[in-house]
Amino acid sequence: LRSPDGRWVADGPGDAPATAGKGQARVEDLKVNNPLGLDDGNPWQEWFSDLETRSEIRKDVLRTFPEVDYFRSAETQDRMTDLLFIWCKLAPEVGYRQGMHELLAPLLWFVDYDSLPTPDDRGQQDGDGGNDELAHLVLAREWVEHDTWALFAAVMQSAKIFYD
Repeated sequence: LRSPDGRWVADGPGDAPATAGKGQARVEDLKVNNPLGLDDGNPWQEWFSDLETRSEIRKDVLRTFPEVDYFRSAETQDRMTDLLFIWCKLAPEVGYRQGMHELLAPLLWFVDYDSLPTPDDRGQQDGDGGNDELAHLVLAREWVEHDTWALFAAVMQSAKIFYD
């Protein structure tokens, strides 16, 4: 997440994007754009709310299928946290509810399990084209989060009534 004053604050591993830095925020009115301000138009209010939401999501993600090693990896936990946070921002009428991580988890696991490594990861320089290229295009590991998002969003269109 990027704070309203332009600083990068991550709740997981990783570096700030190259464009992050001080002085990028709107600071025209410090009475409104102030981390201690309570004004409804204060961008910091949403930012603190987002941090709280991500923290709640992360707690549930950390408890996801504790007996399965796949869900203990930091990369998997980061992916799940990001996907669930995006869902709650795009569906504010539902938001995040406990149990959504249980719907997302098997989708991510299956999509990741069925994904194919890039040709460089497999040690192949030249492909024979045809089916291999098509399979890689459809099942590329680099699109695991995207494919999981598409499935999760479709599932949630039907399942969100259970979270009202």
